[in-house]
Amino acid sequence: MSARAPNPKTGSWQKNAALLVVSVLGSLLLVEGAMRAFDVRPIPFENSRHRKSIRPLAPPRDYGFVPGYSGEIAETPIAINSLGFRGAEPAAPAPATRIVVLGDSVAFGLFVSEEETFARQLQHKLAAANRVAEVSNVSVPGYDTHQEVAFLEELYPRLRPQHVVLQVCLNDVSVASPLLGLTMVSQLYSGALTSRSRLLQWLTTQYYRRRIEQFNNWSNDAEVFLENHRNFVSPIPSRESELLARMARVREAFPVGENPPAWFGDPVRVGWLRHGFEQLAEHRERHGFSVTVLLVPLFEEFEGKYPFGLVHPVVEHEARRLGFGFLDVTGELEPRGMKKMRAREFDNVHPSAEAHALIAAALAQGAWLK
Repeated sequence: MSARAPNPKTGSWQKNAALLVVSVLGSLLLVEGAMRAFDVRPIPFENSRHRKSIRPLAPPRDYGFVPGYSGEIAETPIAINSLGFRGAEPAAPAPATRIVVLGDSVAFGLFVSEEETFARQLQHKLAAANRVAEVSNVSVPGYDTHQEVAFLEELYPRLRPQHVVLQVCLNDVSVASPLLGLTMVSQLYSGALTSRSRLLQWLTTQYYRRRIEQFNNWSNDAEVFLENHRNFVSPIPSRESELLARMARVREAFPVGENPPAWFGDPVRVGWLRHGFEQLAEHRERHGFSVTVLLVPLFEEFEGKYPFGLVHPVVEHEARRLGFGFLDVTGELEPRGMKKMRAREFDNVHPSAEAHALIAAALAQGAWLK
């Protein structure tokens, strides 16, 4: 049998395909070269001033400060100690009383100096009353209760506090963290090729544009939130009529989607907060420290009055259900004018130095220390 003659059409197709591949690769290399020649940097967080201050961590913390970092974040000079939180190194040997403050950017003291934070001012007030105590402020901007509790458990062998103050903000039932967004987005570019190729960085940015540009909005979409936190939501049984009634009043007062107040009428969001509180209660039982929930309101007012008072009883219910102490400092702040208590004019989340001082005074007078 004679050998089959080569098919000219097959050879032509293979040649054309090879030319096409070479042409495409050449074009991609030209685009890559042009982006480098004109210094096009597609990664949106590359020049962020926060990038060097944080590091990715395993869940549930997800991120944390770089130990020993010194610089600034959000126009706030900070110094991070070797354990990864703001302030001086913990005393050794341990003082007679150690208080640990857990919280987010409110307790951390965004826009105020470390000396102006309520944690540091509380320590000074206790010292003035001849009470030897050290207050360690392990708060991290953007943290939720689960992350705060995980950080406490990590630090417990070193700190061993007698008292824990858990600061709660009304955005704690949402994802409200630029630093988390920065960390999550950075992981999109962590592949070997993507981290080196600016063209691939640009393509990745286009594909994930909504997630990158609107991380918080995307994360707080009802379906996305439930999918991401499904295993960290505790149920609210129908027999808990008091809590359910409080949540119903929140839903009646605030339209759906008006966050963060409306989320305190959502069983998923309140169940998420409940799960975090329950985790802290487990650690309290294991280690024997006391817990006080400190509710810091949003610095907002409507017709001269604070508008979110209906939300606070939901938080108080969850705190007292587990035997936590509860301190709501709205009464100390509202008479001064809530908007006057802001660290920045258009920021209704972060307290000014004066507000921090009022919070510290309320804490120093509390029965939780006795």
